[in-house]
Amino acid sequence: MTSVPQSIVRSSDSVPQGGWMHRVALFPFATLVIFALVAVFNAIQPADGERVSGLTPVLASKLLVAGAATALGGWGLLQSVRVRRCLVSVPGALLSTLAILLVGTAMLANGDWAMISRASALIFCGYLVFTVTALVLVSAQDTARAMVVGGGVFLAITWALFLFVPSIGVFHEYTNDGTSTVPRMGGTNHPNGVAREAMVTVILCIALLRAGRLRESIPMLRWSWGSLLLLAVATLAATYSRTSILAGGVAIGAMLFDKLWGRYGAILVSGFAIMGLTGILVAGIMAPGDAGDSALSAVTKSGDVEELTSLTGRTTIWSEAIDWILQKPLTGYGMDSASSVMTKEAVGTHNLLLHVTFSGGVIAGLILITLLAMTAYHAAASQEPLVRGICTYVLVSGLVEDTLFESFPATLTLLWIMALIGPLVRSWNEASIAQQPSPDAADANILLHVTHSK
Repeated sequence: MTSVPQSIVRSSDSVPQGGWMHRVALFPFATLVIFALVAVFNAIQPADGERVSGLTPVLASKLLVAGAATALGGWGLLQSVRVRRCLVSVPGALLSTLAILLVGTAMLANGDWAMISRASALIFCGYLVFTVTALVLVSAQDTARAMVVGGGVFLAITWALFLFVPSIGVFHEYTNDGTSTVPRMGGTNHPNGVAREAMVTVILCIALLRAGRLRESIPMLRWSWGSLLLLAVATLAATYSRTSILAGGVAIGAMLFDKLWGRYGAILVSGFAIMGLTGILVAGIMAPGDAGDSALSAVTKSGDVEELTSLTGRTTIWSEAIDWILQKPLTGYGMDSASSVMTKEAVGTHNLLLHVTFSGGVIAGLILITLLAMTAYHAAASQEPLVRGICTYVLVSGLVEDTLFESFPATLTLLWIMALIGPLVRSWNEASIAQQPSPDAADANILLHVTHSK
């Protein structure tokens, strides 16, 4: 891709003065508020909560945020040509088709979960249009900051429950023997869900650091961002989510791979190697038994090697999910229905492709495969660290977790949509800037992207 002068790159990070949406300051501000609220509320789903329950304060908040996002996205769809162009582009059309298909299959659902599936599919449609509208409305740095602030509030609530209300904040997970449990941080969500939000916060903070935005902040804000980053890392340790830690480590490597050459790269690689060896050494010293038992206890919760060979029981869950899919291959069971249809022990499909195929049938699965192929391309070829990090995390985490397409889309789902469509918008913006567009096209002069550090 042709390089863009630094002055143009910097100007593309600010909201343009023209365009119907930018002339109304309320729209950009409302967009950022919605992003922050999504990070706070949409990730809250207690692991022991009922799938169908009354209207709780948290559920009411989620519905209000979803309604606001849908309204803003609908207005953008009606008023902005660029939003409509995004939705008929290749990635936009695939996402739109998948959303419509999920709505259709949800309408065919006839179990106790039918209401959840229909609401989930419609909410996803609303957030899809909202996210595309945000691509032409606010800057990358403002969006990242809003999500980080919201993520910080979510993590603070989770830690408060964990420390002061352990009856709610501590999740006791049964090991393979079915008798002993392992305490993990929960409260606001299943430990894996909490860890996912923590890792998204880490990825966003690193993206902002790569862009140089945090280094230019005032000292108090810089310390605040640093404290939040440490809080997110501590959350990963408290949740003991190996999936998020592994997927996040690979994602961070993808974000920093262009820095791994030369002196600084050698320092980074050496540092990670030393920390890994130190961890193994400490585990061997602290844990009882021989070295093999110590190493096993360091990477498993139960000390049983079967936990690794079965991927914590996921191979059994995948087999069950495939059996259910074969019974209704064309229509599936409705969006986000696996935890209601499958056995209680399964909780979900624990695989992104199976999750979507279970929800919308094999056609939805084929569409997702195409989208994942595009995700892999951006993970390898994108010039944006944030895009590489998000795409890589989705690919790795999606192997053993549902990851995306929740009842209420969390930050990772919105960032994934932006990662797929954002590069296309960027190319349009660069062409528009070079051609000095008229005021009627000013709503397209903004691209959600995070630039390289110098």
